[in-house]
Amino acid sequence: MRLSSIDTRYFKAVTAILIASISAFAGASEPQATSMQKISVLGGFLEFENPQNYCTVGDSPREEALLIRAKADIPDSIRILHTSVFCPELKAYISGDTNEITRWTQIQLLGSSGGFQRISIPRESFLQAVGREARKLSSAQIEKEIKERVDSDTFTISGLNKTVLGRDRDAVYTYTVAHTDDGDSARTVHGLGAATLIDSIPIGIHVYSSSAASDTAASLRSVQQTLLQSLLTQ
Repeated sequence: MRLSSIDTRYFKAVTAILIASISAFAGASEPQATSMQKISVLGGFLEFENPQNYCTVGDSPREEALLIRAKADIPDSIRILHTSVFCPELKAYISGDTNEITRWTQIQLLGSSGGFQRISIPRESFLQAVGREARKLSSAQIEKEIKERVDSDTFTISGLNKTVLGRDRDAVYTYTVAHTDDGDSARTVHGLGAATLIDSIPIGIHVYSSSAASDTAASLRSVQQTLLQSLLTQ
């Protein structure tokens, strides 16, 4: 895959993922905080540990419905590889004690128009290119495209604000805040994203929260870094 084919599409897509996930998780077998996770991707495997107190979403009926909703509105250029939820919330969701989840993570495979390939370039080159493109999309443009993509008569979004936090040698980081209303409740959702290249595989690592106790980029960063570093050191 040419690097240029995913630059702009990536940053449109990951914000659409934010809102698709918001609409799915607003509303999950007993959750297990298994230490080591292993997922198959592009002929290989990614191994990592969930952040502390986060559990992998499983295959119970409520959890499967949750994942189906999360995937429904995402573009063809994104594939969700793994989702975890704050363990106490996932347990309550599975049991039916709540329909709301406020803290979750996703690992995403990045591609172009439904095609997914390895990118055989150094990570540094990938980050330089993606970092340039990250600043080209305005928050207003992203919000408009999300409203057009999400198919719901009750779900609304307003006040979306995307900030490019910068980059280091591992990833390019973005922070997105949006106000949402699904007809039953209104809330503010925060998403911290990281784009990186792992074994030539373009990956997005995202942490989301609508909890007042964990609603800043700084507080989300420790969860994201745990997941990112686990993937990078596999």
